[in-house]
Amino acid sequence: MDRYQRVEKPRPKTPIKENEIRLPIRRMRNYITYATSLLQEKGSNEIALKAMGRAINKTVMIAELIKNLEIWFLDFGLKLDDEV
Repeated sequence: MDRYQRVEKPRPKTPIKENEIRLPIRRMRNYITYATSLLQEKGSNEIALKAMGRAINKTVMIAELIKNLEIWFLDFGLKLDDEV
C-alpha cells in the first residue's frame, strides 16, 4: 500500500437553486419548517429535496410529511400559515 496515494477529484461547485434543499443526516424539524416556508412565503409550487447516503431515508420521510401536511390543510380548507 506504500505505492498508492489517494487523489481527490475536483468537483465543480454548482449553485443551489432557490427551491432546492440539500439534506444532511441531522435536524429534520428545521428542514420541514424551511420547506413549508418555501411553499408559503415564496410561493414555490415545487421543492427539490436532495440527499446522499444514509440521509436518503430521512429525506423520503420529510417529503412524505410535507406532502401529507399540505393535503391535510387542503382538506380543511386552510392555508399552511393558518393556525389550527
